[in-house]
Amino acid sequence: MNVLYLECFAGISGNMLTGAFLDAGMPMDHLKAELAKLPLAGEYELVCRPVTKLGISATYFDVVLTGHEASTVPTEIPAAAQPGPAEVHSHAHEDKHEHKHEDEHKQVHSHVYGQEQDHDHSHTHGHAHGDVPEKAAPAPHSHGAHRGLREIRQILNDSTLSPFVKAKAEAIFVKLAGAEAKVHQCDVETVHFHEVGAVDAIIDIVAAAVGLEYFQIEKIWSTPVNTGKGMVFCAHGWMLIPAPATARLLQGVPIFHREDIEKELTTPTGAAILAEMAPDFHKPPVLIAKSIGYGAGTMDLPIPNTLRITIAEAVEDAVALSPLCGIRTEGRGLYAAPAQSPRPWSRDRVLQVETAIDDMQPEWYALLLDRLFAAGALDAYLTPIQMKKNRPGQQLTCLMPPEKKDEMLQIIFENTTALGLRLSYLDRAILKRSWKTIETPWGPVRIKLGLAGDKVINQAPEYEDCAALARTHDLPVKTVYIAALAAGAAAMDMENRQPEGEE
Repeated sequence: MNVLYLECFAGISGNMLTGAFLDAGMPMDHLKAELAKLPLAGEYELVCRPVTKLGISATYFDVVLTGHEASTVPTEIPAAAQPGPAEVHSHAHEDKHEHKHEDEHKQVHSHVYGQEQDHDHSHTHGHAHGDVPEKAAPAPHSHGAHRGLREIRQILNDSTLSPFVKAKAEAIFVKLAGAEAKVHQCDVETVHFHEVGAVDAIIDIVAAAVGLEYFQIEKIWSTPVNTGKGMVFCAHGWMLIPAPATARLLQGVPIFHREDIEKELTTPTGAAILAEMAPDFHKPPVLIAKSIGYGAGTMDLPIPNTLRITIAEAVEDAVALSPLCGIRTEGRGLYAAPAQSPRPWSRDRVLQVETAIDDMQPEWYALLLDRLFAAGALDAYLTPIQMKKNRPGQQLTCLMPPEKKDEMLQIIFENTTALGLRLSYLDRAILKRSWKTIETPWGPVRIKLGLAGDKVINQAPEYEDCAALARTHDLPVKTVYIAALAAGAAAMDMENRQPEGEE
């Protein structure tokens, strides 16, 4: 099982997570190809470059808007809103997000939260330590066209992204819209995103979903989240960090801040992604790391301004590793367990696709299964089921290598009446396999062997060989099969008795 372990010691934002996925091994070309499936051609450019944060190498990812989506923001806080020169700190945006509310005229206004983005513009934020002026008149901001949740759903639906990425990205936006709606006491469908609905935020959120799919993440753990502290200046004046929507999104999440960093470290978009991923904040199990990635923010902080992720495999049998790793596992029934030898079988991952069908001609299934096997299916079969309205139906199950997903899904959709498919990734334990040809009274038969190390655990005569001999000699196929099985067992027994070195 592939797991993702997040270490949010410097917070989390959308572009930091994407940078971490890229640093961990997701190819930039793959990300570009996936994002190109969105109907947003010509509206953005991607930035990806290596940086260092306090000596730690990391990947910085950013979205630069082009054309009408380009941003203009003020470079100074209005003088009337400044509590004092020593109390104002500025930094660039890291993640792209604005808050909205409806006033009594039903107009949607926005205020921008401080995020570290490496755009050509910067947005100054104040951190108040004294009285906050009642009249803070911010300059207007322009970050592109307004978009509502409906428009964002349409963009995702019009794309050719995978069903997983579409669903995950939409779910993140729904989380974000829900937080906005609660903050501003309006219906979630009436929330009109300005900055959040802009192209850059769509890219950040879709990129996060692409990363989850690329690494086939099934379980997520996270450390407590550093939110930062202080106050941030926005269109409505001074607000506490974490900002209102961020705070709502982080409900139930263990958070903390350092006294020496008065910056916004966790952004609303980052909080929404985290809320949708729903990580486990308890101590993770024993993990075997496959790759590690660092995603960088823009600011230079007293700590490395990075999000570290670990792509790992969860060790199901910690008993075997605990003595070797010095792991004390009392309370789990594993304390002082003896070391065990490695398992004599290998492990891999397969994709299982299922769908239930009750309106398809029975004759069509034969060609469907033929095409699935010809395309590389590991297995494909039908199971009779009882469906809605007491209709008899068939559940199609197909096991395949994950890299065959797109080809297999197309075959199933084109050759069935299915409107939807269920996808799940499964761990598989596999014996080593080999073939041996043995002789029977009627001719040769191939035997498939299942090996645990060098020991034969299972063997099975090849049916087609047995059937061919049965036809030729006018015998029951079971007669040939039993004889082949016996000959195979005798051959294996002789090999096991043979002294080492003899041929």
